[in-house]
Amino acid sequence: MEWVQSAFHVIGSKWIFGAVLWTVWRLWVGIRRYLLTVRAAAAARVCAQAVQQPSGVRAVALYGVDKACRRVERQILRAHRFSGTIPARSPRRAAAKQHAALVAGALRQQLNLLDQEPEKALKDLAAGLVTIGERYAEGRVAALLPDSALEGVEPISRARSGLRESLHMVLAIGAAMGAVVVANALWPSLGVPEDVRPWMWTGIAVAAAILVAGWARVIRFLERVPV
Repeated sequence: MEWVQSAFHVIGSKWIFGAVLWTVWRLWVGIRRYLLTVRAAAAARVCAQAVQQPSGVRAVALYGVDKACRRVERQILRAHRFSGTIPARSPRRAAAKQHAALVAGALRQQLNLLDQEPEKALKDLAAGLVTIGERYAEGRVAALLPDSALEGVEPISRARSGLRESLHMVLAIGAAMGAVVVANALWPSLGVPEDVRPWMWTGIAVAAAILVAGWARVIRFLERVPV
């Protein structure tokens, strides 16, 4: 019977799609857990390459150092969520957040020295990044840098960072809704089967959100959506 074959075809397609999404999700969770260590190592390598550049060329390399360190900073502020060692409602999160704000402040403080003593600042920065990566890999989320490296450091404003993240998410939601509205208006001319419509809408919405806010922000938003 044709309707039975059609039903099995739809169910099979959805099951395969769901299995692929689940596999990709599990891979992302595994990669994300060690992303701070990976990015800290990458930033330390950029610092080492910049030190080896002649003084006349080194100024250009500092641009790459700054960008690499900002990626590390974002992962530092998310360490309490991504490490897999602190439950969502654990009181340990407060200490980890406070420490992350201090470590991010120390990182910015060291970055500011790049325009004063580039060679020394690059070496100190690389050493600090290696320490952060190693300690995070060991699960020391609330001790990414020793206390001696945090003396006199002004922690960054987590409220300001949170506001910036919220703005990105608002833009992502707006882009997703706009993409769905446009797709719905163009639906009659696309000639796509009706049973594929929800999947196409989902894909278009997620793709638009990723283009605006980035993959990591969209994943964090989806984690908070009740299923």
